[in-house]
Amino acid sequence: MRLACVLLLAMLSACSGWQLRGSQDPALLAQTDIAIEGNLNNDLEQLLLRSFEGNSSSQYLVRLLADRRTEQVETLTARLHEGVVRIQRDLRYELVDRQTNRSAAGESRIWRDLETDEANPASTEREKNLLDAEMNLDIMSQILGHLERFKNAADS
Repeated sequence: MRLACVLLLAMLSACSGWQLRGSQDPALLAQTDIAIEGNLNNDLEQLLLRSFEGNSSSQYLVRLLADRRTEQVETLTARLHEGVVRIQRDLRYELVDRQTNRSAAGESRIWRDLETDEANPASTEREKNLLDAEMNLDIMSQILGHLERFKNAADS
């Protein structure tokens, strides 16, 4: 019975457009041993600075090197939809272990496709903002995964 309820809930959430993408809540991802450094002055950097409680004595440093966001109108997608906007973020960063001076370069590439609603452009703009926030959380999750592998490589 429990399994049937879980399956029903999953089907209903999929039908409503929501997708389960794991626990990407910034409060759950907060680390105290990480410092952020960068001059990007964008929403992603602000999210990272708010989420990590690092300081100058933190062992690990995430240095943000470059962030590029592009929007491209796809003329025809694989599902034969017209007028889809592909939003893509490319982030280059470097992980640094301050104790051993070991470093590793990283790159994150995330994209989302957005179907535009010409009848209601305000809703398209709101959805674009939501997609940007979701992409920021995905990038932060990728950085944390890379940092975990970076830490484990130092331990072995």
